[in-house]
Amino acid sequence: MSDDIKCAAQHFGPWMIQTAWLSRAVAAVRDGTFQAARARASDDEVDYAVDDGIARIRILGQITKGESSFGGASSIRIRRALRGAVADKDVSGILLVIDSPGGTVAGTPELAAEVVKANALKPVHAYIEDLGASAAYWAASQARYVSANATAFVGSIGTVAFIEDSTGAFEKEGIVVHVVSTGAYKGLGMPGTPVTQEHLDYLQEQVDDLNKFFLKGVASGRGMKLGDVRDLADGRDWVASKAQAMGLIDSVQTYDEAVKKLRAAIPRAAKRRQTAEQRIRLTEA
Repeated sequence: MSDDIKCAAQHFGPWMIQTAWLSRAVAAVRDGTFQAARARASDDEVDYAVDDGIARIRILGQITKGESSFGGASSIRIRRALRGAVADKDVSGILLVIDSPGGTVAGTPELAAEVVKANALKPVHAYIEDLGASAAYWAASQARYVSANATAFVGSIGTVAFIEDSTGAFEKEGIVVHVVSTGAYKGLGMPGTPVTQEHLDYLQEQVDDLNKFFLKGVASGRGMKLGDVRDLADGRDWVASKAQAMGLIDSVQTYDEAVKKLRAAIPRAAKRRQTAEQRIRLTEA
């Protein structure tokens, strides 16, 4: 499979993304104004930077599972960066710096789980610069501490899928499409075929099922009741101070303050890890 085909394929399917951003992106792609991203120098390109013991991992733009010619962030590369930072002896803490509208469902649960795994070994904090929505927020919510700058928008909890009913356009061209399949839903979404209420109900069931993982993830990461998260999961995002009042983030602060906060947490984390190691040695003795 060519790189172009693989890139295109990962953009299909359900998304956990700020819908306003996605609609603008789709419009830009259609009119040709969405610029392609630069090619990476190699697959070994460094995905985190270390400054005095803190590894900074940036999550910028839309998130897809693999690399996209439209830029953004790859959840696979972010996971690889987290693993690298955990294994790096020069790293004592990890800061996720996020400015993202979210991304595809594919790859997001695994990214969230990777943040949990890394945080169990080294303190992981998340800092939202301007936008931490949907899939990006799910990842952030798994960190030990989440903060944002004052004008950031946070939330957009939800899952969305799109389907076009192009029968009207095909009728104008005098084209009739017949789908020969083995089931009523097998031809769902084929261009030129009608979208029925049964089809829409089926898609609704799919996004609802996927969204349950999102809700449970946020509830677990933020220590919130599932019902409270569900009440917030109407697709809206909120300015940082409101997000803090809702329990979605821990504080509103500057980037420098976020770094200072993480640096202060590192000695405590190291002490807890040392105590745990001592208990293991006593048990083994």
